[in-house]
Amino acid sequence: MTRASFPPSESGKANEFLGRVHSDLWGPASVQSPAGTRYIITFSDNHSAWVWAYYLRRKSDAFAAFKDWLALVENISGHRLKIFRSDNGGEFINANWIEFMKARGIHWETSSAKTPEQNGVAERLMYTIFDRVRTILINSGLPLFLWTEAVSYVIYTKNRHGSSRLKDTTPHEIRYGPSADDDDDFPSQEHIPSPLSPPFIPHPPIPNPIPPEPSSSHSRNTRPNSPPPTRQRSSRSAAIKSQAKTQQVLSEGKRGPRKQLPAPEATAPAAEASAAQGESIDDHPPSSPPSESALDEPPDPDELVHRVLSHGEEPRSYCEATESADFAEWSDAMDSEHDSISEQRTFELVVPPKGANIITTKWVYRFKLDANSKIIRYKARLVARGFTQKPGVDFDETFAPVAKIESSRLLLALAASLNWEIDVVDVDSAFLNSDMPDDPQIFVRQPEGYVVEGKEHMVWHLLKALYGLKQSGHLWYQKLKSIMIKLGFIVCVADPCVFIRQTPKATSLVSSHVDDLSLICSSRDETALLKSQLRQHVPIKDGSHGQLLGIEYFRNRPARTISLSHRKYIDGILKQYHLDASNVSSAASPLPSGKNLSKDDCPTSNDEKERMRRIPYQNAVGSLNHAAVMTRPDIAYAVHRVAQFSINPGPAHWEAVKHIMRYLKATRDHVLTLGGAVDSSAFTAYCDSDHAGSSDHARSVSGYAILFGAGCFAWSAKKQTATALSTGEAEYYAATHVGREIIWLRELLAELHFPMKIPTPLRIDNTSAISMLHTSDKVTPRTKHIRIWYHWVREEILRRTFAPEHVDTDINVADIFTKPLAGPRQEMLRALLGMQTRQQATSVACAVEGEC
Repeated sequence: MTRASFPPSESGKANEFLGRVHSDLWGPASVQSPAGTRYIITFSDNHSAWVWAYYLRRKSDAFAAFKDWLALVENISGHRLKIFRSDNGGEFINANWIEFMKARGIHWETSSAKTPEQNGVAERLMYTIFDRVRTILINSGLPLFLWTEAVSYVIYTKNRHGSSRLKDTTPHEIRYGPSADDDDDFPSQEHIPSPLSPPFIPHPPIPNPIPPEPSSSHSRNTRPNSPPPTRQRSSRSAAIKSQAKTQQVLSEGKRGPRKQLPAPEATAPAAEASAAQGESIDDHPPSSPPSESALDEPPDPDELVHRVLSHGEEPRSYCEATESADFAEWSDAMDSEHDSISEQRTFELVVPPKGANIITTKWVYRFKLDANSKIIRYKARLVARGFTQKPGVDFDETFAPVAKIESSRLLLALAASLNWEIDVVDVDSAFLNSDMPDDPQIFVRQPEGYVVEGKEHMVWHLLKALYGLKQSGHLWYQKLKSIMIKLGFIVCVADPCVFIRQTPKATSLVSSHVDDLSLICSSRDETALLKSQLRQHVPIKDGSHGQLLGIEYFRNRPARTISLSHRKYIDGILKQYHLDASNVSSAASPLPSGKNLSKDDCPTSNDEKERMRRIPYQNAVGSLNHAAVMTRPDIAYAVHRVAQFSINPGPAHWEAVKHIMRYLKATRDHVLTLGGAVDSSAFTAYCDSDHAGSSDHARSVSGYAILFGAGCFAWSAKKQTATALSTGEAEYYAATHVGREIIWLRELLAELHFPMKIPTPLRIDNTSAISMLHTSDKVTPRTKHIRIWYHWVREEILRRTFAPEHVDTDINVADIFTKPLAGPRQEMLRALLGMQTRQQATSVACAVEGEC
């Protein structure tokens, strides 16, 4: 079926300024501008063909930019906007725009879905602008991150040149009358040479020009790109060389000769942060980047993007690090990493065999922060681009275990209860301590900045593992396990990343999460001994105080408790999704009581699906799930529910996600408290289930909570795999769900020399389910259809692994994992899980010490 052609527009040309304005928004750009912007919105007057452009950091800033533009042009021109035409995108069609247009009496014309031809003036304008931008950048040899300066130039000249539509006049003459304003050529290179130059791929290499950059909307000055890293300067007298084609190469320094480098990446310097929110462009717009649809897509965006970094910003490439205000620190970090690689004899320099797969490398930069988000260390890591490895050729085994989070929380609870010492160490360059097998052989290219002079054609033959390789994690775990066995530790079968060593004098427990080791020892002397023994095999350094896997922890030794906080992580989520403002309301529970999300809320039309595709639903749910798994059992059920609609979420599901975030905002200071002065071998399990709570599949949800001392260290909310015919049957399935966890935990505790001598209490609030668990020899109409594999739980009851007992529904903490609850009940069960405010957690210690 052929789509019908579009007839010429019948709307005609507006007979006055602002009679009709066409608008379009473009982005996001893959290359961020120095001002940090990634979007552009244009406004084109139908009467004069005059063009304005605003640059935005976020698509949601479009409405603010429109209001700024409208106030400006109406005030200067004395005319009022009559008709506004745009497409049907979500950046335009929202409540703010609609209410504003109605209040101002502006007639709004929108195009039909998937019909850009109906907004042809604005759409064609974008094509025209970026066709010219591409030509300008290729011709002038400018770095891609300055493409917005080219856009400024295109708009400036377009407003001063005629077209077939205007007939012997220009937009500038229509607005301001005849003018003798001279046009300047777009400059290509300033007299100050630049050490860095991006090749414009796939075109031939282009020399490294220093482009001029307008300093404001009205200034005719040029801005050389060689100022101090934290600001850009404006100068009228900057000397410009037009069409200079001199190839620049980095000088040779301490690291040996450096090859010509790709362009660094880009973030806004501090001085431009205010402009990035939507500064207007009349003739000279501020900087902003092109998207892949407008410019040729480079093979590796990280190497073609150039950011001007201020202090405290993480580079994303080697070239960007060289331009950073913190280059001295990043340079020291790279030297340290390279020295570590060399000292470990990680590689030998060889001529690559013919046909060998040569793997490229990349520098990765990270700050290490303390609990107050203060930089305490600059880290540079050389990683291999493992995605270029070939299975069966470059690697075979890749599996590498890490300690289960339940194991880590249990060990922390044990340590707090027994008043043992807790310490965290990082293995320095852990993977570099792992020997590579003779087969297969791995070859990688020499890293940027460290190419040996006269041996540029040679590559590294790896003798030890390098970060980024597919097999590195597996090799490191095998190395760590061998070290722990040599030190007298036993590998736990229940969790292979938990190790125990028991001597007549002391006990040591170690859990590993890649290169982070948690040391739990019965005395400080034992901790010191264990550290010294580890240093004999691998280099280690102390981890951040009070930090474990990104979780802040603090102890109350008098109360023998330890509290886990995710406040910093939660603040990051709220900031990322713009819910951190003081005027954003909070919520008393993760989901409103009685809220039943279903597939009926999923979008069905293409327009609705397209609108939801622009919302980062899956990213938001993933961020929430991390908190739910690590430290926030009170949101586990809510996250479980919203995650079920990740494939095709609707507006109602997105509102539910934001509701969870608003709840986290209200409870950001809550911590999970574990331990307490209790029997180190005693824990209690609770389980519960709803019955056919979902209208989509009629499956019930199993929930459980396992408490040790003061708080919950293991929890789950999971949809059942079978449809239960009754509440009792659903609770029976929930018991089998928690039963597996109980067996595993008992095995782990036994290996840690804390055997459970009595059955684990399994508290259930349904007497019918308890009866079904106890009557293994009785087949009834209620149980005869239940699959055999669910009945193993009865055998464990006979073995006295756990003992079902009845608990009142009001105090069954597992209820929080099966349904949305009202605020007061949510608060009560949350407290029973061991969650409390920081003040409450610290007041326990005060009460014990008698200081409060």
